[in-house]
Amino acid sequence: MFSRSIKNLLAAVLLAAATLAAHAAEPTAFSVRVSGQGKPMLLIPGLASSGEVWAGTVAHYAQHYRCHVLNLAGFAAMAACPHG
Repeated sequence: MFSRSIKNLLAAVLLAAATLAAHAAEPTAFSVRVSGQGKPMLLIPGLASSGEVWAGTVAHYAQHYRCHVLNLAGFAAMAACPHG
């Protein structure tokens, strides 16, 4: 049979998997794509655009900055958040 520590580990893994599955089903208000290294740079697209508008900027600055590109729910083909 399994030892107590293996049973506890298995229970923890199953709980973590169930928690992740529950959160994965919840829509979010935004998503973030991070690339590059260095000081952080936050790039927010206009309301009619996706984060892809920043592709050239990220390509230019990614060697010196950690670029955080947002995509907002309800804009540029990203599903709206049902919570409002």
